[in-house]
Amino acid sequence: MKPRISNPSPLTAVIVLVFFAPLAMAANTIEVVQVVQSMDQDVPLVSGKATIVRVYLDGAENQGRTVTGRLEIRQGDTDKTATVDASNSVDAGSVQAGSKMDQHDDLRKSLNFLIPPDWTAPGRVSFRLSEVEQSSDRQPLPCASCPSVIKTVSFKEPPALKVKVVFVGYNIDGISPFAYPSTADLADIKSWLRRAYPASTLIVSSGVVDAQANNLTGHFTCSDLNDALGAIRLVEVTRGGVDPLTHYYGLVSDKYFLMAGCSTVPDTPDARVVASGAAGNPAHHPEYPSIYWDKSSIFTGWYAGHELAHTFGRAHPGKCGESHDDSYFPYDQGHLSNIPEKYVGLDVGEKADGSTAVILPGLRWADVMTYCSNLWISKYTFEGILKRLYAENGLDPSGGPGLTPQVSQNPSPAPSGQFVDIIASVNLSKGTATFKYVQKNPSPYFQLADDEGDAVLRTLDAAGALIHAYRTRVHRNTDLNTNADQVGAIRTSIPYDDRISTLQLEVNEKIKAVFSAGGSRAAVNDLLVKNSGDLSGEEFSVMTSASQAEGIENGILVKWKAVGEGVTYTVEISLDKGKLWNTMAAGLTKNYLAISPRTLGLEDGRDVLVRVTSNDGFRSTAVDTKNISVGRRR
Repeated sequence: MKPRISNPSPLTAVIVLVFFAPLAMAANTIEVVQVVQSMDQDVPLVSGKATIVRVYLDGAENQGRTVTGRLEIRQGDTDKTATVDASNSVDAGSVQAGSKMDQHDDLRKSLNFLIPPDWTAPGRVSFRLSEVEQSSDRQPLPCASCPSVIKTVSFKEPPALKVKVVFVGYNIDGISPFAYPSTADLADIKSWLRRAYPASTLIVSSGVVDAQANNLTGHFTCSDLNDALGAIRLVEVTRGGVDPLTHYYGLVSDKYFLMAGCSTVPDTPDARVVASGAAGNPAHHPEYPSIYWDKSSIFTGWYAGHELAHTFGRAHPGKCGESHDDSYFPYDQGHLSNIPEKYVGLDVGEKADGSTAVILPGLRWADVMTYCSNLWISKYTFEGILKRLYAENGLDPSGGPGLTPQVSQNPSPAPSGQFVDIIASVNLSKGTATFKYVQKNPSPYFQLADDEGDAVLRTLDAAGALIHAYRTRVHRNTDLNTNADQVGAIRTSIPYDDRISTLQLEVNEKIKAVFSAGGSRAAVNDLLVKNSGDLSGEEFSVMTSASQAEGIENGILVKWKAVGEGVTYTVEISLDKGKLWNTMAAGLTKNYLAISPRTLGLEDGRDVLVRVTSNDGFRSTAVDTKNISVGRRR
């Protein structure tokens, strides 16, 4: 209220009180957002995930007024309701009807409400703006359309996202300190997956391995690492107690070189497919525009999001220099939306109260499967990963609230007998191949080889006579430069036959690789597990020659008696009395390994079980286990 003098004169003055009555507001539409959304509300919502409701207002006649509001939430068709206050105020005059794209691209031009987690449980929920108020004095403003503008959505329960991140320690010259990813790298992966992936339960574990102990030397490639990581996963899932739906990701620091990441893209749900990638600071890599665009201090999170998405069946759309492998990708420039802009991303940020949430305009941000700048997840990728998550878990994504098994899923009976699991690398450019890991198991770890594929796997007896020939597929790696060797992997299982002495791998009708059973039968004899302070002079010399370059003074030496040619070893440790095992090396050819407890984050006095398994291919395995207290002198 403001006094105004009308027609003043020397003799009279009339004071007129003018009351500015509050003008009406209108609610145009409501949008419920988690990662990416349109005003048509056509992106699925998952229960338990951070959710923001945006209410778009029309208050063109209220120029200069800032308004806020209150949202009513109703559960299904029940009378159970709650109210939530807006986390912001908006300039009522700036939110005009007809400028929807402008409003959509600006979080300041919508009233925003962070929904309590209890109200994003599986099922239907309705939202409506119950009150609009002036921000200055909380005076209610009339809103005739508010009761009728209601948004009803359904939240579906997603399966848990399970990931194991394996830190790979390495150096180039065998002398320099080992480079490891940091705890900040792991935190960035967790944060990005939590914010961007279609899951509300994120189970992330981690492990540490020595590159050289896993046959990775020099400037090793992601293809090399994925072969080693595939063997590590095989060991940990088949006898280490790891959940078989866990996706494995190998992580390499960029301290000495930038290892470009890669994976393969499974056509069908397959959590056995592994991926790997780099960790570090984007400012260190101006020569790589696909990384350098990121002006934060760490690129590890979204980089892992890209590579892990390959393991969920997502391929490159071919929009910014990456290979063109997905002809169904719907957005012309690789963005989150086509023109006119329909979809807008939302990053809820790190803070639980939503105060760090930011809008990612759909024509300025690109899908994470491209090599463009400003990467986030589009509707297409979000839905693709979600469908694959359901499928990996044998669940029906349209089965109603909760996790519903697929009615049509009738798995065939588990095959009987014993099997040989095989990992091999194929260099398609050079026409070479190498068997990387071969192990006999009581059940097949990989899909059984059949009559389809571009490679032939033959089993021979001791006299060289053919026992059986199987066709198998070469899975081509993603993210390889066009001028780099094109490399793929063979991952398959075949029935075991006690006559098998040799494996032959044929690609393009030529024998590319041969694997023969060890000349000596597998054995683990005279297993020694000691803290470095208890070592004899000869044992300490072995310790210093081990591939682990630091941590010697506080390390653990694991050593056993070598039994001959053709036998490899796997070394595992358990921190929980044998319930779960972490693989330190798989396919190790030496008869010793140095373990750095400090690198593993193990404090002095911690009891650790160490297990060594020897393997001669497909004839026999042997195991021995010993306990040690870290750093405790005997």
